[in-house]
Amino acid sequence: MLKRLSLFLLISMITITACKKETLSGKMNGTWELRAEYGGWIGTIQYPAGNGQTWVFNGSDYQRKDNGLVLESGYFILVKDTMRLTGRISDRLILNDSYNGLPMFVSLNNDRLSFSLDAVDAGGSEYQKIQ
Repeated sequence: MLKRLSLFLLISMITITACKKETLSGKMNGTWELRAEYGGWIGTIQYPAGNGQTWVFNGSDYQRKDNGLVLESGYFILVKDTMRLTGRISDRLILNDSYNGLPMFVSLNNDRLSFSLDAVDAGGSEYQKIQ
């Protein structure tokens, strides 16, 4: 009986560790350059490659840059939260423990990272991974 229990525990541990998935924050690591802004009052604005508007994520640290100049930096976390507009549970981006202001949600689709503000007239933006 003890042999069976030991074998079961060993197989369970191997299965659990083998099935570990990369988290969204891990997939966000790298440099992302602005490709589009949309919604709100602006409609949709497309941006060419090389425009210099970037977010850089490394572990739990981030930097927002404009042509290499750091505009904002610190740390971030992602928490599951309900979007008021859609009622869907999504990944909310919290920068530097700031829970104030409009909630910002992120989603990743292949090499595109999207940021969306949770407000009727607020827009969003889309970034492409460049590094």
